[in-house]
This record gives sequence, structure tokens and C-alpha cells, in this order.
Amino acid sequence: MKSPNVLTAQRTNNLSGLCVMHSKIKIFIRRLPIHLGATSGFTLIELMIVVAIVAILAAVALPSYQESVARGNRADARSVLLQAVQWMERHYTENNQYDKFAGGDAVTTSSLPTPIKSPADGNARYNLTLTLASQTYTLKMVRTGAASTDRCGDFTIDHLGVKGIENQTTGMTVAECWK
Repeated sequence: MKSPNVLTAQRTNNLSGLCVMHSKIKIFIRRLPIHLGATSGFTLIELMIVVAIVAILAAVALPSYQESVARGNRADARSVLLQAVQWMERHYTENNQYDKFAGGDAVTTSSLPTPIKSPADGNARYNLTLTLASQTYTLKMVRTGAASTDRCGDFTIDHLGVKGIENQTTGMTVAECWK
């Protein structure tokens, strides 16, 4: 005879649970079903498809981003160049010549109150150069560093306001680069 305080357990026939008996109380504990062959995660083909989609998006987006950055650098270089032009015209108004101050000292890039590189802070992408004569000048923003391969080349402007580009990629026009 079994003691009333002893628990006994026995498996059911279908292996889906366990029957626990205590005296006259029968408790059936059900196990969660085990699915053999069910997996979680991704298959290799799914991962390859995702990688291919990301690669295609990167191939489209990266050149667009790089061109956008280059346009911003060119705009900054043109801005610095036009500031230098304004300074040169004010200087001419005060001194009646572009290349010298009233005291006879020569005008150099270090004489300019405007930045002589673009961008003004950080690594230069363009540097300002001056070609001066008494009644004429040509200012040029020369590519350097990260912008050395820019397709618009070097920006120029003279005392008449004629804008130009030098050393540009074949097919690039002044209108395209100065817009």
C-alpha cells in the first residue's frame, strides 16, 4: 500500500505529457510540442539577396553623395574667389593700381583680409593664387588635396569679371562649373 504523502509520476502513452499523482489527485502536466526540423534565422540565399540589394543601393548612392560634396567644395571655392575679387576692386579704388599699396608695398595673398584657401578651416581643397599687374589681375583657385581630381578644374576670374576654368575634365564648360 502506498503512502498518501508520496508523489508518483508516470509517462503517458503518447509522450506529450507527464501524469503526477498524489494520493487521489491526478495532475496532468503537458509538455510543449517539439518540432523537429523547424529552424529560426535566415538562409544563406536570403542573406545573399540582402547583401546584393545593399550593394546596389550603395553603388547608386555613393557617386551621388560624392558629387554633392564636390559641388559644395566648388561653391565654397567660388565664394572665396569672389571675396578676393571684391577686395581687389576696393584696393584699386583706394590705390589706383592692383599690384601695390599706396606706400609701394606689393600686394600678396597674405595681404588679403579674406581667406586664401577653401575651406577657411581644415584641410585646403583649393588655394588662392594671384597674378597682378598695375591695371590688371587674374585670380585663381587651384585644386589641392581631396579636390585635386575635381572635374571642374581650377577656377579663374580677371579684372574684367571674366570667369574661367583651367585643367578641367574634357567636356566641362565654364557655365556648368560656375553655376
